[in-house]
Amino acid sequence: MRKMIAMMIVLVMGLSLYANNNPNDKSRDLSRPSVATHHPEFKAPNGRTEEWEIWMTDDYGDGWNGGYIDLYVNGALVEAGITVDVDDNSFLFDVDDFDYISVDYTPGSWSYENEYSIYDAEGNMVVGIIGQDESGGAVEPWDITHTVDFSGDNVQANGGFEGEFDAWEGYPHMNSMGILVTGETMFNSDETFTAFAGEHSGKMWGLYEGGTNMENNLFHTYYGEFEAGTNITVSAHLYTHNADPIGQGNNSVVLFAKYFSDGWGWIGMDASDAFDGSAADYAVDTWTARSVVCTVPEGAAIVQIGVMLTQPSNDDHGAVVIDNFSATVGGSDDDCDYNDLTIYMNDSYGDGWNGNVLTIGDLTFGLESGLADTAAACLEDGSYAVTCDGGSWQSEVSWQIVDAEGTVLLEGGAPYSGVLSLGETSDVPGCTDP
Repeated sequence: MRKMIAMMIVLVMGLSLYANNNPNDKSRDLSRPSVATHHPEFKAPNGRTEEWEIWMTDDYGDGWNGGYIDLYVNGALVEAGITVDVDDNSFLFDVDDFDYISVDYTPGSWSYENEYSIYDAEGNMVVGIIGQDESGGAVEPWDITHTVDFSGDNVQANGGFEGEFDAWEGYPHMNSMGILVTGETMFNSDETFTAFAGEHSGKMWGLYEGGTNMENNLFHTYYGEFEAGTNITVSAHLYTHNADPIGQGNNSVVLFAKYFSDGWGWIGMDASDAFDGSAADYAVDTWTARSVVCTVPEGAAIVQIGVMLTQPSNDDHGAVVIDNFSATVGGSDDDCDYNDLTIYMNDSYGDGWNGNVLTIGDLTFGLESGLADTAAACLEDGSYAVTCDGGSWQSEVSWQIVDAEGTVLLEGGAPYSGVLSLGETSDVPGCTDP
């Protein structure tokens, strides 16, 4: 009976899930938190400064009933059979920049009660998964993959190729591409390869199909994800070996963002400076950085981001190796020059804040519906009156105000009345000089 009641509660919540709904390909990179999970988007790291955490819970509190997850980093099994016995369980693990995390979930009974989330070293949710589909029906929590990026919000999955070519696409095919592993013998040489970071790198060479200016493309495709005017910084490290250098002929390599209309009509592309024998910084046996800031044009519904090797003819030879590819969205226009704050809002029942409003100084925030949402604020040093009140079902309401370093500055529920102090200030909210 209690399972039936639990299912009824789940079905009326109407939750949504940010995950891949293709049953034939249920594993994908999730670089943003799921909006469905009951887990908070910030979880205090409790003293850890480098380790990441995978937090697993059971909504009913009777464990995962035979379910478990296997955790992999860069294809190597870190821990098998991680499960929940009662309410929750945490597992800490080490990662490095551009590491490739994958989680394989095996369901037991009542899998719709299962949730798990991955948090970075600062306590920020990287991804959250819940055992319900978009309509609230019971499903298995999805397997997930995620690429670690310490430098920013990298949207390019598996940019370090630690998952080999997982999540990458090739055009016109991927026959002239491969993965190099540290310690592997290089083509036409007795020397061994060392990746820029991690253990794996991608490699490309000419198509040799008898044409002219033949393009070999390795990329990710994004459908409707970027608005016109969005800046995307595309960067990678490139390498060419002395036994098969890109500069021995007229082959050249660029990083790119290509833009298409909704019907795949060509709009244009942004590209980096070429990496070839004529480049001022060209060198063999050396990792060379390349980057380009790309701006999405009007009408671009499809964006491809990747690397392109152009081979003018079959008589042009040479290969390139790629590592630590990233595509970072955003620019300085949105930077905060004061106190950059994130407001995490949660509702334990999942139906929003029912009229309750969080006020910080002159700013107001609310949760219209669902379990959780985030908002941003940029505030100068000073003291700000903080209240949360005005609605019903206040026991369901919780919130946190977190700074750019992940420190919780203030948290509470409803009703609430207090003060947020930023920087060195003697301001007293509500007081004025006589």
